[in-house]
Amino acid sequence: MNSWIDVTWGLNEAWRFGALAVCVLVALVIGRLLRGALLAAARRRAAHPIVAAAFTAAARATIFIAFVIGLDSGVGFLRLGAAAVEVAQTVRSLLLTLALAWLGWQLVDVASAWFRKLSQRGSRADQMLAPLVRNSLRAIVMLLTLLQVATQLSGKPVTSLLAGLGIGGLALALAAQETIKNLFGSMVILADKPFELGDVIRVDGLEGPVERIGFRSTRIRTPDGFLVTLPNGELANKTITNIGQRNGIRRVITLALPGDLPPAKMQRALEIVKEILRDHEGQRPDLPPRVHFSDISSPALTLQAMYWYHPADNWPFMAHAEQVNLAILQKFNAEGIALVAPTAVNLVGKSG
Repeated sequence: MNSWIDVTWGLNEAWRFGALAVCVLVALVIGRLLRGALLAAARRRAAHPIVAAAFTAAARATIFIAFVIGLDSGVGFLRLGAAAVEVAQTVRSLLLTLALAWLGWQLVDVASAWFRKLSQRGSRADQMLAPLVRNSLRAIVMLLTLLQVATQLSGKPVTSLLAGLGIGGLALALAAQETIKNLFGSMVILADKPFELGDVIRVDGLEGPVERIGFRSTRIRTPDGFLVTLPNGELANKTITNIGQRNGIRRVITLALPGDLPPAKMQRALEIVKEILRDHEGQRPDLPPRVHFSDISSPALTLQAMYWYHPADNWPFMAHAEQVNLAILQKFNAEGIALVAPTAVNLVGKSG
């Protein structure tokens, strides 16, 4: 009686299929062991991000590569006809291409880690480039993989494929005009650096910190908590006010005093405001506060004070403004100086 290993399916005995299965299984076991070793090495090198990223990237690709090697080794045990050999070679080439592409995809993280390390020494604008560089490299890996797969399936050289894609590429470029416009807009923003990550900007009536800059769009968070997406192609051509890069916050205080206020009281009011603002919190030596009796033409007398607060942090500025307001109100009340509602005066010119 024949053993089961002598049973034949097509041109192959059962043991040949068993050998194929064993090769794949052994390769997968070795791949898992190697993956564990690489991940352990990555954890030991945690203090060195680039080395750790290299070990991690290799670990992620190990099992798939091991599977392809095991399958390729196991197929060698099979007896294949001419047509089957051709199919097997094509499948092997495709799997090898995909395995290498997967490894390249993972190794992009190594380049990204290296670029992040370099950008930490630069500005926040340089740090914005890290995700863009990662996405660009992965797009290149994907494009090269697609070209290689198309070459293997069609049997034509890459130059022939590229020539054949000329008309299709033109049609695609016309259909993707907005995408290309946004891509160039992002390049202009990154080169010109009108703002950086975290800067508070104002554009088209929208105001908020920049949370992300991508290939297609820039996202800002409004004070209401909404995340607004602005296409880079349009943003690059707009007037952008970078509030986050201002060197200070200027505040103008306009105080309306009674029109019949005696000159001595006005002089005292000027002294009070100057005293409150003298060497105030956030003052720069080159920008002292300015306090003036600015207008006598309206029914109310106008006292105007101007000062600058540094750094340009809105919440400390608001807290300081509150302290100034309370101090003015308390001292004016103590001196018997009243504040009145300002009166709007419209000047109408006459012709002839």
